[in-house]
Amino acid sequence: MTFKELTVGEFIQAVSEGTPTPGGGSVSALTASLSSALVSMVGSLTAIRLQAKIAQESNAKASDTCCKNVDSNLLMLDTVSTANELQVRLLALTDEDSEAYNKVIAAYRLPKSTEEEKRARSSAIQDALETACLVPAQVVKCALEVLRLSEILVDHGMKSALSDVAVACLTAWAGMRGAYFNVRINLPSIKDEAFVKRVADDVATCMSSGKAVFERVMALVEEAL
Repeated sequence: MTFKELTVGEFIQAVSEGTPTPGGGSVSALTASLSSALVSMVGSLTAIRLQAKIAQESNAKASDTCCKNVDSNLLMLDTVSTANELQVRLLALTDEDSEAYNKVIAAYRLPKSTEEEKRARSSAIQDALETACLVPAQVVKCALEVLRLSEILVDHGMKSALSDVAVACLTAWAGMRGAYFNVRINLPSIKDEAFVKRVADDVATCMSSGKAVFERVMALVEEAL
């Protein structure tokens, strides 16, 4: 059974139990997935409002949205489509993170009585640790894309949904930072220096970009509310 098949209460209970998984990595991925869902919600509401304006089927106030034309409507539809894709991917990463860490645990439990077993165990541990880094690194990248979508909504989304955009931005940043820490905690145990440098540099670049987007969106929300 995958996490998406659980109820909210069941997932929370699974996190609270005395087992390593689902842990912080899965929670980070799920948090970012929820953020993407909020982006999709605001984008969809904005698109509906714009479609009504364009078709002159509604007398909705023009001041409730920052965009009023066909191009803006297409932008919203594209934002929703991208957000939905990210939501699905991040939800899958919620499972993948737990699966990756379970493989790390399994690798450490391999026998080590002979030299051959020790070599096999060491190789399995390294492979598992690399996967345990790559999964949250993907969460970092996906969450960055969600943050960028939230910035689009600050400029073009419904003003009455700015609080939802703020929550989307906050949760995307929280999921991104959580995943980043899950990458960092595993990197020191990996022996492949080239791999370590590549992943560390990659996520550091993403975090720098994400922080800039997060701060811009928060500043714009604070100014508008």
